[in-house]
Amino acid sequence: MGKKHKWIDGKKICPSCGIEKPKEEYVKHASTKSGYSSYCKICHNKRIIRYRETPGGKYKSKETNKKYRSSEKGKEIRRIYQKSKKGKRIQRKGFLKWQKSEKGKIWKKKYWKSYKIKKTEAALGCMTPTPSQNGVKRNIVYLKPLKISQKSSWINGHKPCPSCGINQPKENYPPNSSEPSGVSCYCKNCTKKSRIAYRKTPKAKYLKKIRNIKREKGLGFIPLNKPFPGSVAHHVDNQHVVHIPELIHIMGNNGTREQHRQIILEYYGSLENMIKNT
Repeated sequence: MGKKHKWIDGKKICPSCGIEKPKEEYVKHASTKSGYSSYCKICHNKRIIRYRETPGGKYKSKETNKKYRSSEKGKEIRRIYQKSKKGKRIQRKGFLKWQKSEKGKIWKKKYWKSYKIKKTEAALGCMTPTPSQNGVKRNIVYLKPLKISQKSSWINGHKPCPSCGINQPKENYPPNSSEPSGVSCYCKNCTKKSRIAYRKTPKAKYLKKIRNIKREKGLGFIPLNKPFPGSVAHHVDNQHVVHIPELIHIMGNNGTREQHRQIILEYYGSLENMIKNT
């Protein structure tokens, strides 16, 4: 601890660094006579950082954080942060890290065992007696019916959808060649909802952005001519690409893809002329 220096003409020597400084460079302190701290702002901040590294400082900061989190303001800010994209990403990362730990692995084993038992009992529609702490008294608990499994059988051309649970005919299911029945597991309404929800995810948006960049540059397609400065890849069909000037490519952008192709074909006359002129 340094000596206490007096104020002379609104200036004072800092006991830590020993430099004479004006009142503006000192921290305000209500408990002192002058209304300012004995240490300057730079030395005051250094002392706080040093104190936080000590065991007493760590404990105090932990307690203040706990008190703030339990308050109404802290809870509101925490809820807002958890709903944000960054908060969700950090929560997910932390959960995956915890699952890899020893405690997480034990929890996962217990969870999956109980989940499998519940699923089989719910499918059979039976009840499970839950033993009490003494092991003598038993209370019967009715399990909630879970969603129907994906591999539910067809009965007279009808099948219940695993998502909504409604028994629907084969016409209400979209076609899927990978399935043995030739039809998707989920009904048309549920597949539409899931696709709309997936398109809003950051992964789907990122993949769409990459696809658009590849499509503009003509990557992954067979080029019919060489690219030149100021050219854009025009898709003749689903496999071939012709590089044409950007000003011509802009024509008919408001319409559909087929209308856009027809407008550019009419401008050039034929595909051969399009390749020759460019």
